Amino acid sequence: MPSKPVLYEDFVDHVLAALPSTAAPGEPSCPICNAVYGQAGPGLPGVGRRTFIQDVVEAVKTPCGHNFCTFCIAAWLKARQPTNCPMCRGDIVLPQPLRDWDEEGHWTSDDTAVDGLAISLHVPYTRSVAIHQILTYSTRQQLLTNVNMGFMWNPTAMIFDLTRLMVTIARRFHYQANREVVPQDLSYMRLHNPVDRMTDLERADTRDLEYFARPDAPLTKHPDAINMYKLLCSYITRLSRNFGATRGKCYGWQDPAYWFYKHIKREMRHANGGIGKNKWRYYVRCVSKAVVIWQCYCEHVLQIKAGKFDLTVDDRRAGEGVIAVRVD
Repeated sequence: MPSKPVLYEDFVDHVLAALPSTAAPGEPSCPICNAVYGQAGPGLPGVGRRTFIQDVVEAVKTPCGHNFCTFCIAAWLKARQPTNCPMCRGDIVLPQPLRDWDEEGHWTSDDTAVDGLAISLHVPYTRSVAIHQILTYSTRQQLLTNVNMGFMWNPTAMIFDLTRLMVTIARRFHYQANREVVPQDLSYMRLHNPVDRMTDLERADTRDLEYFARPDAPLTKHPDAINMYKLLCSYITRLSRNFGATRGKCYGWQDPAYWFYKHIKREMRHANGGIGKNKWRYYVRCVSKAVVIWQCYCEHVLQIKAGKFDLTVDDRRAGEGVIAVRVD
């Protein structure tokens, strides 16, 4: 038999918070593992005090009315994004995002990450809070940013991010077109990290768009998207020569994002990406903005680290889902 996945108490606790135990399951056994509810559970090897061991097979009920044993439903949810029911694929919302699990399956809280940043960067706790907030922004949060911020033009970083953003945004388009819940950004599609420079951007990563293409981002396999990627890579490199006088300093994201969009619109007049002209143009706009916006946030991270200013979020706009940055 295949080995059982390792589950941790913290994760199972969050599952049980969303799916409380039921004392009267509709059937006598779990439909996944066939274990009878109420009997002794199989347990797991004790690899740490936080490991979850199912001493007794307990039933939990999903919001859609299906019953599973605690272990099976937790193992299912841990491996799925978006989280849903194994039977009907109905949505299951957990109170804590799965992205807070590290590669070894241990829980990583925001407090732990902030403390780690403060120690590793040798910065006060308040600065590490602001840095951590930026580093955990999703693509959606970046696209909702409405403040014009400056940044340093770095073609290597921008091309590194372009590849991943084209896939991530195409993935969002795919799920939205199918009227499905848009899952969280994939961890291996993370953009370059301004704190550690991603080891010189993984030594100038040369993997192109076709390397990262995914079944749930079919747009990136379309010839129009591949051509767009090549044109933007060339354009980003060519524009870098225009910033010699300012040593690469750009005083806002809006102009470069507009340049990218206009360049693709001019060079690819008849492109539609297989999704129609209007959606294609919106896709180009989103990619153009996201690439430049992340460079702005990276510049803010470096300046916060250096103690030049603090960055906060306008809570009133944040409640609307808009990341409105205020520099004090």
